[in-house]
This record gives sequence, structure tokens and C-alpha cells, in this order.
Amino acid sequence: MPTPSTPTSLRKGSPMLDTGGLLVEDAATRIIPRRYQGARCQRRAEQYAKEAAKRFEGRRLEEITTDDLVHYANVCEAAGNAPATINLKLTFYSTLFDEFAGELRNPLDRRFPFHAPKIPWRTQAKVPKWWLKPELEPKVLKWCLEHGEHDLADFISFITHTGCRVEETLRLQRDHFNFEAGEMTIPGTKTDGAERTVPLFSEALGIAKHRLRHAGNDGFLFHFSPSDARVVAIEAFVARSYEVIKKKWRGVRIAFGLTRIKTATPKALRRTFARRANDNGMPTEMLRQYLGHEDIATTIEYLRLIGGYTEQMRKYIS
Repeated sequence: MPTPSTPTSLRKGSPMLDTGGLLVEDAATRIIPRRYQGARCQRRAEQYAKEAAKRFEGRRLEEITTDDLVHYANVCEAAGNAPATINLKLTFYSTLFDEFAGELRNPLDRRFPFHAPKIPWRTQAKVPKWWLKPELEPKVLKWCLEHGEHDLADFISFITHTGCRVEETLRLQRDHFNFEAGEMTIPGTKTDGAERTVPLFSEALGIAKHRLRHAGNDGFLFHFSPSDARVVAIEAFVARSYEVIKKKWRGVRIAFGLTRIKTATPKALRRTFARRANDNGMPTEMLRQYLGHEDIATTIEYLRLIGGYTEQMRKYIS
């Protein structure tokens, strides 16, 4: 990969357009509540906003050129960012340009042209992603129990039988369950529309009943954080719990030879539910709603990347 070179617009002493426009750091801060919905999307946008403020400190949005962003993409690649991550960062700038285009033209000089840069970037071919297969799941759960990780065993089994995201699972409390109806209301975290009420597999229902029977005063289904959820912000409680889970999950990866598989993470556990529900005949649109996807194309891609339908295909040709 070629070494990133600094474009002319970034070199010391380069002339700048004095248009009295919007500073990059101001635009990056203002864009978040306007265009990014859901806690996860907002957290990611806040990270990109901090990077933008640092990289283009004191510069106006209309001064940013295509060369600047190409250079930025090269720097990201040199730092080891995956193409998908780089595309997300570049999309953040495209969103800035799109949102504030009307504020970028100098009202004293309407001849100033504005063109939102379009940055082409190569993408990697999508390959099947790891998921906890039925033959491996009982072995993982047994390993957890043998090593005293009872909470982790319940956590893994609950997600593989509900399809909840990790953050959603960590937010679940007693009030989210209706045991008479056999259902739960999942507090959406990725988008505002991700909150949903779904029926539960008997395995997940059993785990929830058992754990909530012995839950602490804060009423959380899972309590991995050393902090009391009643005295810290929910975001901090979830973040700390997630860090503990990732440390515990490393033991699973080492024990089962998964350390070199990047996609073998706690997030992958809900792919097991997707495959289980799909194999049980759940229609894709219904599965989309259950998983909390906004677009059915996401659900279809989810199932495609799991792969491994060879054995299921045999019954249609025998």
C-alpha cells in the first residue's frame, strides 16, 4: 500500500477560502441529533465527530476537498481500519456535506460552487460469518459450567434462543417480561424502531424465570458489572458489563480454538437464533421483526452470511 501523502490543501501555508462558513467541529456536533437515531448509531457518530474535530481543527466545512478525504482514507487504512469501517467514516462526511450544503455557500458570493465529494473505496468480498452451531453449543455451555461461569452459560443460551443484541440483553429487567403471556419486550438499542415485543422459546423463558427469581434489587436479568445499576447511569452499567463479558468470552475462544476467527464474538450468538428460527420455518419477514432489523434485506444478508445449508438442501433433491 502506498504511503499516504499530504494533499496540497493540508500543507502548511496553503491558502484557505475565507467564506465565513461552518467549522467542521461545529457541523460534526450538530449532525448527530439530526441524522443519527438510536444509542449505538449516536455513539459511533460521536466517535467520528471527535476524529473530525481533531483532524480538521479550525477548518471550515467548505474547505474540505476530495483530496483531503482520500488522504484521510489512506491514513485510516494505514492504521489498520477495515474497508467497511473506512466507508462508515467517509459516509459521516458525506452526511455532513448533504445536511449543511445550504450553509456552505458564501452569501456574498453565490458563484462559490459546492460539490459533495464522492469517495470510491474498494470493498472486501463478504464471506460466511461464524455462528455457534448446534453441535458446539452444548459443549460451550458445559465448559462454562465446569469453569464456574454459570452467568455466562445463561447469557449465551439466552441470546441463542432470543436473538437479542448483547446491549439489549444487558438492559433487560423484570418489567420487560410477561410470563403469563410467555413474551418479553426488548428495549431496542440500535435504532428507535428496534423495540419490540416477542414470544419466547421455552428455554429462554426458563432462564428468565430462574434468574429473575434470584435477581438483585435493581431487577436486571444479567448483572456482570461490579457497579450497582441503581447508582450509575444505565449506559455505564451496560458498557462495564459488556467489558466483563468480552473478557470471559476470551476463555471460550481459547478453549475451542476460535482465537483466529474475528467474527467469533458475543455479537455472533444471535446468528444462532436466526438460523434456528429459519430452520424451524419462521418466515423471513417475521424473523426481521423478531431480530429488530429495519430492512428485510439485512435479514436476508444475515442468513446468507451464516451459510452452511448443504444438509438442508439434500431433502429437496432426495
